[in-house]
Amino acid sequence: MIKCILTHPRPHIDEIAGLFLLYMFGEEKYSGVRPTIENHCFDFRRTEDFAMTPAEYEVNGYLLLGVGGGKFDEHPVNDQPRKDGECCATLVAKDLDVDQLPELERILRFVSNSDLKASTNLFDISSIVKAMHLQFPDDP
Repeated sequence: MIKCILTHPRPHIDEIAGLFLLYMFGEEKYSGVRPTIENHCFDFRRTEDFAMTPAEYEVNGYLLLGVGGGKFDEHPVNDQPRKDGECCATLVAKDLDVDQLPELERILRFVSNSDLKASTNLFDISSIVKAMHLQFPDDP
């Protein structure tokens, strides 16, 4: 049963898209994730603030998005190599077995390119997210 979602302060578009995928498709696999999202149970932590292993967090009802070396973290953490070609959203999509849905293909490609290749323009959603982080630096 998921009771809270952990990610880093000022999440990127890939964590936001991963959250969307969990909300839309994750309730069966991660019981409680949808009510958790609806009730806004989020905790924002920097990588160095994680005290438990990813497995311990999940056993305690926490789902890690893009942080802490969990299954949805593509970064090199805890002596694990980077998950090449992946971002949080693609890892969530694969875990939920929705990565091949035609209706998600463009979204996942956009998010992946934005995260991995920094291929954005001024008015796309990832740029707007970054602008919001600059506008509200103290609001995770």
